[in-house]
Amino acid sequence: MKNEIKKNLSTRYVNQTAMLHAASAVDPRFKALPFLGEEEREHTFSRLQAEA
Repeated sequence: MKNEIKKNLSTRYVNQTAMLHAASAVDPRFKALPFLGEEEREHTFSRLQAEA
C-alpha cells in the first residue's frame, strides 16, 4: 500500500524543484531569487516567460 502511494505521488511531483523556483519567482518577497545562482535564476525566469 505504501509503495503504491509513493509511486502515485512520485509521478505527480516529478519536477518539484522547478515548480518551487517558479512559485518563489512570482512571490514579491522572493522575486529576485537571491538563493539561486545566476544560471538557475535566468533559467527560471525564461521558463516562466515561455509558459506565460
